[in-house]
Amino acid sequence: MNTEFEMELPGKKSGADQILVALVILLTGLGLVTLYSSSFAFAQRFFSDGYYFISRQIVLCGAGVLLFIIASIIDLDLLRRLVKPLVIGSILLCILTFIPGIGETKNGAARWIKIGSFTYQPSELVKLVLPLYLAHFFDKKKEKLDILSSGIIPPALITGVFFVLIFL
Repeated sequence: MNTEFEMELPGKKSGADQILVALVILLTGLGLVTLYSSSFAFAQRFFSDGYYFISRQIVLCGAGVLLFIIASIIDLDLLRRLVKPLVIGSILLCILTFIPGIGETKNGAARWIKIGSFTYQPSELVKLVLPLYLAHFFDKKKEKLDILSSGIIPPALITGVFFVLIFL
């Protein structure tokens, strides 16, 4: 029986999820309309250009579309192989923020890595890496999720490590 809700076999590649793409376009469009209607007068008054905010947002939306296309092309097996190095690298980058000379403190918080005039906030990478790790882990261990030692403690531990490093 071939139904619309049938699960896809591993390794099979299908087209883009049309509902997801439509929802992303709809929400992006609504966001742009909302931004334009709420910021035109402010931008006109303070920047002498009513389109200041909307033009910047359209450029950023273009970059987002480009990243969306790139992400859709990336092979899932490659991403799965990179999960562990990404987690380890993210933890190390978060630890680097505490090392004097590398980490930079602003407003009492050591959140940035400074290299020359460039500053980087490792917690931004964590926003991408942690969901990737959790999705990979839960998919790999889906049969053992109810077992404390193999299904609950490892993701809680990794999430806790990131939480503590970012909190500190």
